[in-house]
Amino acid sequence: MTRPRSRILVVDDDPDIRELLSDRLQLMQLEVTCAADGQEALALLRQEAPPLTLLDLQLPRLNGMEVLQAIRREGLETTVIVITASGSVERAVEAMRAGAYDFLPKPLDPAYLEVVITKALERDSLREENRLLHGELKNAIERAVVLSTGPEIGPRDLPILRGESDEDTPTEASGTYHEAVLQLKRELLRSALDRAQGNQTRAAEALGLQRTYLSRLLKDLGIRDPEERTP
Repeated sequence: MTRPRSRILVVDDDPDIRELLSDRLQLMQLEVTCAADGQEALALLRQEAPPLTLLDLQLPRLNGMEVLQAIRREGLETTVIVITASGSVERAVEAMRAGAYDFLPKPLDPAYLEVVITKALERDSLREENRLLHGELKNAIERAVVLSTGPEIGPRDLPILRGESDEDTPTEASGTYHEAVLQLKRELLRSALDRAQGNQTRAAEALGLQRTYLSRLLKDLGIRDPEERTP
């Protein structure tokens, strides 16, 4: 099965730069959409929700900073890399404070462009994995609740389910409920490690945990660390 190509929106009022970027990004197996001004860019962001946006700050109708502010205000999910004029460090810093992930100075360097785009795609991939893992956690929690035959689950038990407590045993829950919660934790951690191909650092990042805390959880739950396995 062919994996769908990642999508990117290129926003620049210079047609030559749009063509140059489009050609280069297509060589990276990206699906490219272009916009020539800020208003067109916002319309495409609202309609198509591209995961990645390459945004020039000097634009007609709406400039790049105004587009960034609208993205933040409307909660549009896209990773933004801004394009700045040579030497415009202050503008780049301002854009990153407004929510941009990174910046590219003009004149654009093709090799550096590829490095920055690759990093942004990896970040987007981790965010998507994180969403999937939280969905799996929700399903596992629902299974744990169904499996529980002990007392009714109350508010004091919810932090245990969400993984917000360091205590292994809920104070008001049956042994069956306790085992169900431990099992859902094991399922979540194994799934995270599988998706990260055994890499604890990536798994911890996807779960929003410190790597040292993940290592402790693996030990406490009896899950063997894949990085310690002998070939």
